[in-house]
Amino acid sequence: YRIGLRLWEIASSASRAVDLRDAAFPVLQELCSGTRENAQLAVLDGADAIYVERLSGPESVHIVTRSGSRLPVHASGVGLVLLAGYVLGLWWITAGIGSLGAGLTAALVFSPAALLAIERGTTDLSVFFCLALAGHLAAKAPRGAFAAVLAGFWLKLFPLAGVVVFWREPRPRALRLGLLLLGLAALFCLLNFRELVDIGYKTEKGPHTSYGWGVLALHVGTLGREAWVRPLYFDGLGLALLSLGVAAWTARDAATRLENRTLDFFRIGAAVYAGTFLLGASWDYRLIFASFMIPQLSVWATGPEPTLRRWARGLIGATLVAAWSLALKDWFGPSARGLEEVAKWFLFYGCVHLLARTRPAWLRWPAPGPNSARP
Repeated sequence: YRIGLRLWEIASSASRAVDLRDAAFPVLQELCSGTRENAQLAVLDGADAIYVERLSGPESVHIVTRSGSRLPVHASGVGLVLLAGYVLGLWWITAGIGSLGAGLTAALVFSPAALLAIERGTTDLSVFFCLALAGHLAAKAPRGAFAAVLAGFWLKLFPLAGVVVFWREPRPRALRLGLLLLGLAALFCLLNFRELVDIGYKTEKGPHTSYGWGVLALHVGTLGREAWVRPLYFDGLGLALLSLGVAAWTARDAATRLENRTLDFFRIGAAVYAGTFLLGASWDYRLIFASFMIPQLSVWATGPEPTLRRWARGLIGATLVAAWSLALKDWFGPSARGLEEVAKWFLFYGCVHLLARTRPAWLRWPAPGPNSARP
C-alpha cells in the first residue's frame, strides 16, 4: 500500500474544516462566555450535521456531542438552525400569494430537485436564505439587501446575480450599489483567483441531474462518444449565447413600470437560473431558486396581459418538468430525457426574455424621454 490521491483529498478536506474552526473559535469563546451557555459549530454533510467544535458553558446542561461527531439534521439543534434559513426564506417569498402560487410552490418544494438540496445539505441552502433576505429588504432597506447579496456571494459566486434586485432603485442609486457590489466581487476574485480555478476544476459535474449548456456534451461523454464531446461543448455554448442575445433582443421594446416585492423575487430567481445555466453544468438542486419566480409567474399566468400570460404559463410548466425530471425519468424511462432538456433550455430562454422585459425604464433602449408613451 502507498499514499494515494484519495488520502490527499481527505486531508485537504480536513484542513478546510480546521481553518473554519480556527476562524470561528474566538467568536465561539465570546458567545459562550457572554451567554454562559453551550456554543457549537457545525456544517452540513448530506442529511447530517458534523460538529467542528463545541464549548460547554458553566451554567448549561450537559451535551453529548463532541468535535468530529455527526447527528441527523432533524435530530439536532444545530441541524434545525441550518435548515431554518431555507424555511424562513420560503416564508418571505410566499407571503401573501394566492392559492395558485401556494400550490405551485408546494409542488416545487416537494419535488425531487428541492428534496435533493435538503438531503445533500449544500451551502446553497444558506445562499437561498441570503438572497431571500435581499428580496425581502429590497424595498425597505437597500443597504441591507446589498449586505445580503454580498454575504451570499461570499459563500458561492453565483449569488452575484442578485445584483438585479437593485433594478427597483432610481438609476443613480442602482448604479452606485450595483457597481460597488461588482467591484468588491471583482476584487475578491482577483485575490482568490488560483483557489477559484482549483475549485472549478475539482467541482464534480454530471449529466443526469444537472442543467446547463454543457450537459448534453457530458451525457454523450458517458456513452463513450469522446469525439463528439468537444464539438457539442462549443455548439452548446454558442447556442446558449445566441439564445441569450435573441431573448433579450425580442424584449427590447417592452418594459415594466410596476415595482413590487414579487417582481424583486422573480428577478433574483430568473437571474440565478440564467447565470447558473451559463456556467455549463449546475446540479438540479439549484432549482430551489426557481421558487423565487413562482409568486410573480402565478400573477402573470392569470393576468390580463396575453403575452405575459403565455410566457408565465410556459415557464411554470418548464419549471415543474425540470424539478420533477428525476421522477419523470423513473416513470417513463429514457424517453423523458428529451423533454427534460427542452424544458431546461426553454426555462433559460424564458428567464432571460422576462428579465429583459421587466427591466426598469432607465435600462430601456433607447432611454425614454419625458413624453414617452407607455408600451
